[in-house]
Amino acid sequence: MSKELELVNGKMEELEKENRQLRIYSQNLERQVEILSEKYAMANNILLNTHDLVIEVDTNLVITFINESALRTLGYNKREEVLGKMHVRDLWGGQGKETEFFEECIKKGRSMETMKVTIRDRNGEERIFLINAGPVVNVLGEIKGAYAIYTDITSEEKAREELKKTNEELNRSNEELQATNEELQQTTEELHAANEELNASNEEL
Repeated sequence: MSKELELVNGKMEELEKENRQLRIYSQNLERQVEILSEKYAMANNILLNTHDLVIEVDTNLVITFINESALRTLGYNKREEVLGKMHVRDLWGGQGKETEFFEECIKKGRSMETMKVTIRDRNGEERIFLINAGPVVNVLGEIKGAYAIYTDITSEEKAREELKKTNEELNRSNEELQATNEELQQTTEELHAANEELNASNEEL
């Protein structure tokens, strides 16, 4: 076998080895993509169906994601009415509060502390939310927008307010009762004194 043929055979073996390694690497990558796709689908499904409202915007504060709970709460039927078309300010009827935390997340590139805000829905009803918000960052670390998760605590807040109101009324009733008891005690003492005076007068007679 000539030296040139040996070199060619050696080169072919190296190429075949490299090809096998590339195939294995490609298969591993395909599996990773499959796993990540499954995870993405699961996470996306959770976001779409959670009871919390989930909204995502780009750097211009235009809606890029909205889940079913947010659509129902805000009175929209289809995502197509909102996605890529609507500014987050208009989503809530231009009340102003709802844009501040998105802007801060995009500007500062970090999550915001949980906030409690009161916002009117499209029916004019006041809703109270706890809001968690943070930046949306790509694999290169670039800020591509922001997200917010709204937890509706309207019922809890109304119950808390009703409890507070009831407690205040109970305190007032207790104060009135105490005052009435003190007045009753005073009247009883006066009556007792009058009876003693009457008894003394009868004894003199």
